[in-house]
Amino acid sequence: MVDGEPVTTERYKIWGEFLAFGASVGFRRGADPVDFNSPFKSKHTLSANLGLTTLFKFSEHWGLSAGLLYNLNLQDMVHQLKFEDGSLEVIDGQVPIQQNRLFSNYLGVSVDLNWYLGKRGTESVSLDYYCGYLLGGQIWVSNQNSSFAWVGSNARPLFNPWKMELGLSFNTQHLGIIHGVRVFTNLLPEYKPGITTDKFRSIGFEIKL
Repeated sequence: MVDGEPVTTERYKIWGEFLAFGASVGFRRGADPVDFNSPFKSKHTLSANLGLTTLFKFSEHWGLSAGLLYNLNLQDMVHQLKFEDGSLEVIDGQVPIQQNRLFSNYLGVSVDLNWYLGKRGTESVSLDYYCGYLLGGQIWVSNQNSSFAWVGSNARPLFNPWKMELGLSFNTQHLGIIHGVRVFTNLLPEYKPGITTDKFRSIGFEIKL
C-alpha cells in the first residue's frame, strides 16, 4: 500500500486441490501382560495402512495434511487360544498344536502437522494424530501341519472400538519407493475395557511407501 492505495498484490494458494494416495507397513511391540499365562500375550503385531490425504500449505515451512486412513493389524499370539462366550481362553496342550492370530481393522481420520526443511520442501518432519473406528475383529486359527489354512471367526467384542495414535515422522522424496519413516504410540488400550486389566499401550515403527 502506498498512500492508502494498493500498488502490488500477491496471492498465496493454501489448498493444494488434490488427493494423494499413500501406504505404509509397520511393526508394533506392546507391553507384555503381567502374567505369562495371559491369553493376550503376543509375539508382535504387523500393521498396514492405506490412506487418501489432501494438503494445506500455510507458508514455505508449515503445512497441514488431512484425510481418511484405513488401518489393519495382524497379531501373532504365544498361546493356543479359544474365543467363546465373549472371552479369550488359553487351551495349551491340545493336539494338533494350533497357531493363533488376532486380526483387527479400523477406518478413521488422520491429521499431520508438517514442517518442511529447506526451500524445495522435499523433506519434512511431521507430528500426526489418528482416530479410527473398529470395522471388525477376528481370531484366526491354524495348525502346524497346514500353516496356510487359516480359519477366522468373529472376535469383535475383544477390541477397543476406538483407536487413537500419536506419531512422529520424517518424510523424504529421495529414497525411491520409500517416502519416510514413522514412530508412534497408541493412546488408548487395544482391548475393550473389562476384557483384561492390562492396558497394552504399545509403540511401533512404520515405513511409508
